[in-house]
Amino acid sequence: SEGDSLEITKRLNYFTVNPNYITTAKVEHYDSINTVVINFSKNKETAIYKRIAKLYFTLNQENLQLTLFKNTETNDFILPFKDSTNSDKTNATGRYLPIEFHNQEYIDLDFNKGYNPYCAYDSSYACAITPEENHLPIWVNAGELKY
Repeated sequence: SEGDSLEITKRLNYFTVNPNYITTAKVEHYDSINTVVINFSKNKETAIYKRIAKLYFTLNQENLQLTLFKNTETNDFILPFKDSTNSDKTNATGRYLPIEFHNQEYIDLDFNKGYNPYCAYDSSYACAITPEENHLPIWVNAGELKY
């Protein structure tokens, strides 16, 4: 059926790699089941994400935090974020950081590797709306630009 394969027709554009957007976060695990309902940009579907840990880090002299989630259907770890570049320079519903998580105490975050969800390339995909707690109050001029 249509929509099963993602076709990217334009080249992907990224901000210039900037070492200032690489940092290490302290991981603080949630000790009980703690979930959030995620809404999507264009349909009434929702997904349940489990809060796994709070990640505390510094970027551009700002103390920040993000929540690491796990999708309860796919069991994938997900680290979505929004920042002041959204809509203007980057995808409106937010971007994701690739994450390797093994219950470690510290985790490296490289915002240069921030990438867009599928819906940025193909309107048949709905975007998961980044939860409010993962809205960073700064400009993250790193990672993938708007498609």
